[in-house]
Amino acid sequence: MQIYIFISILIGYSIVLSTRMNPDMMAVKYIAFILALPMLFTDQPIRVSLYICACTAVFILCAIHFDARHILPLDIFHALIFGAVSIVTSTYLSKIKIQRLYFEKKWKTTSETDLMTGLHSRNLYEQRLNSYPKTCKKNLICVFLDVNGLHEIDIHQGYDVGDRVLQMTASIFQQALGQENTFRIGGDEFIALLPDTQKNHIQAITKHIYEQTRQSGISVSIGISNMNKEDMDIHLLTKRAAKEMSEVKRRYYQNAKIDRRSR
Repeated sequence: MQIYIFISILIGYSIVLSTRMNPDMMAVKYIAFILALPMLFTDQPIRVSLYICACTAVFILCAIHFDARHILPLDIFHALIFGAVSIVTSTYLSKIKIQRLYFEKKWKTTSETDLMTGLHSRNLYEQRLNSYPKTCKKNLICVFLDVNGLHEIDIHQGYDVGDRVLQMTASIFQQALGQENTFRIGGDEFIALLPDTQKNHIQAITKHIYEQTRQSGISVSIGISNMNKEDMDIHLLTKRAAKEMSEVKRRYYQNAKIDRRSR
């Protein structure tokens, strides 16, 4: 609204200069302002078009009242022509702005979202990582999940099956720990950072994740790390969770090897 008031003052001043103060000269000042109007601000094309039509109508009324007779037809003609040009220009610029905003949003979504799983991407994870210690008041928990045997699934069952395993795992992981703080940071690696959460609560959730993935025919390894705010080292926190996950994974493969030998 304020920009419309400001532009109206400028347009009104140009109309006064072009008609009342210079009735014997063509309305060059008004034409210049009306052509520059699309450059001064952008709004919905219909609003800007109606505003330009209103300005043109006011100008024509003032021209009829103040212009010299030999100047009047030319001023009206110019007002209509250049008003139409201003509407076309404004509509075009609005379209360009909408397209730019669309591509910016699309780029942002692409860069911040893992397209296969729908989780936040590693790019966004790295952007947010150092801000997590500031968001927690008491503690911060890191949950690190890795899918067991994905390489073997890709080789023996195909990459399409491997992709479905990742998508299903991501869905279970996200539903259990929430969308805001869950990320896919590698091929088969997922991480969640959870501010001010009780560790026993997270342990219950990870147990649920184990059960859900097992029922879906998926094997995962999970590591959990907890750190109080006063001792916070975000990189050490994630490193500890990754280390615990690696130990769980080592035991999984060790047991799987033993199971195969016993057959």
